[in-house]
Amino acid sequence: MKMAYPVLVEQMYFVMRRQGINASKDKIFRDMIAANMIDENGQPTQTAMDNGWIDQQGSKVTEQASLAAFKQANPMYAPFADSHFTRTAKGWGIDGYVFHTLVNEALNSPMATDEVKEMAHIVLKEAKKMERQ
Repeated sequence: MKMAYPVLVEQMYFVMRRQGINASKDKIFRDMIAANMIDENGQPTQTAMDNGWIDQQGSKVTEQASLAAFKQANPMYAPFADSHFTRTAKGWGIDGYVFHTLVNEALNSPMATDEVKEMAHIVLKEAKKMERQ
């Protein structure tokens, strides 16, 4: 039996697929409810409209919703303000602040393995090469 999902869930599914994020419609539906984007009936919440995740008519998922879903799928990005992210042809990109913060966290974490720290050094070295070009 095929389940009919609310229009906003279908839109989010399409947006996420376009960004290369594979998630089931059921997971997207549950995540959108958990993130307070929609209610159990698939209707947009006031929070979603106030934050610009869904347009004021409640009929279209916005880029901010797509970013919210990206952050939910990648929790390491959740603490960073939306202004640090840019929509690219390949999905969401991060700015230098987010990049350097995450690399430094990896380097300074007592939980990081030697392999993780070595990878962080390599990534920083490559980033510096790209900055000079």
